[in-house]
Amino acid sequence: PMEVPSLRAERFFHLEHAPVGGRARLCESDARHATRVLRLREGEELVGGDGRGNAWPLRVVASGRAGLDLEVAGPV
Repeated sequence: PMEVPSLRAERFFHLEHAPVGGRARLCESDARHATRVLRLREGEELVGGDGRGNAWPLRVVASGRAGLDLEVAGPV
């Protein structure tokens, strides 16, 4: 049987700065897009970059009016 490719697109966002203590924050415009348009929720994964060529897999820990709480989900 033919394997069906995943329909889930990789989500890439810009970070305020490199993750600190295993936590990360998106820049304001990307945070707004992630919460209001994409409506990312707890457990969903995305990729965050620091604008210097580094990228981290991230997982949403919590989502609310204040934005997203993200944790690093793997190596850079």
